[in-house]
Amino acid sequence: MSSADFKPLRMLRDKDPDRWTHGYVAYLGNQILPFGDDLTAIPVSALWA
Repeated sequence: MSSADFKPLRMLRDKDPDRWTHGYVAYLGNQILPFGDDLTAIPVSALWA
């Protein structure tokens, strides 16, 4: 998981910041990882918890 994984979400955020609330990337790890104020990496397993 790296900051580059959030590039598409940052592009969406920058395109229309008034509609932006938060962005999430699902990954195969096991921890919730913050990537700034409005971006978070979450484990895929959390989707079924």
